Amino acid sequence: MKLATIRDGSRDGHLVVVSRDGSLAHFAGGTASCLARVLDDWGFLSPQLEDLSATLSLGKARHAFGYEAARGLAVLPRPRGLTRWRAGVAEPGSPGADRLVGGRERAAVTPTAARVGWAVITGDIPAGADPGAALDGVRLMTLAVDWHAWPDGDTDVAEPIATGLGPIAATPDELGPDWQAGRLQRPLRLVADPAAGVQHLPVTVDFGAALARCAAHRPVPAGHVVIGWADVAALRPAPGGARVGWRGADGTEPCGEIEVFAASDSPPPLEPPGPR
Repeated sequence: MKLATIRDGSRDGHLVVVSRDGSLAHFAGGTASCLARVLDDWGFLSPQLEDLSATLSLGKARHAFGYEAARGLAVLPRPRGLTRWRAGVAEPGSPGADRLVGGRERAAVTPTAARVGWAVITGDIPAGADPGAALDGVRLMTLAVDWHAWPDGDTDVAEPIATGLGPIAATPDELGPDWQAGRLQRPLRLVADPAAGVQHLPVTVDFGAALARCAAHRPVPAGHVVIGWADVAALRPAPGGARVGWRGADGTEPCGEIEVFAASDSPPPLEPPGPR
């Protein structure tokens, strides 16, 4: 199942189900208007969304409309916690945790560097959960980026000015064998200069261990986001922009792409979504 959140003027946006090929969407308002509500009652509400997903992907949903990533917010605009994980260590503090932005939104300040990675969104995880039990709490996953504005682009000392999530979040089953034992089996893909080809950015974080560390002393609430950074240095702006995606063994990109650096400072036009 794939989910996204689109702009509707509210702080949490409106939850939509996205078809498997990413071309269609359908409002999930009959089940829940925002993702936070679904995460709070996943066992009851997610099967209803799975049914809608199947109907949508078969082309049989009556009120489907074309999905456009440019209309999207972060799938979970207001998480209930944020942990960044790098080189086996949770980074201190959670700047940007109050609001996450969509993969096509612009930061208020032009970034000088970016760090990209993979994010998991949790349900409730009990205190003291071991890595296996903690992984059972993973509900969705998507791309992630921290944008930094610092004269020398040193992301080790500069707090991010904004944190973004990919336009679509997918349930673990959408990744198939590319998600095993809490590890992403294939690297992220950076496209900055078409002439230079694709740069591969591995993410080697053990998310089971990371989530268990988060739950070591207290429960992890539904709606917590854990980001594991790719094993690369901070990215710098590229002429013509740059984007990051993830492609599975089947050739699909279940979470779309994040525009890490835009070709211009002007955001794409936002139009009202299709019928509800």
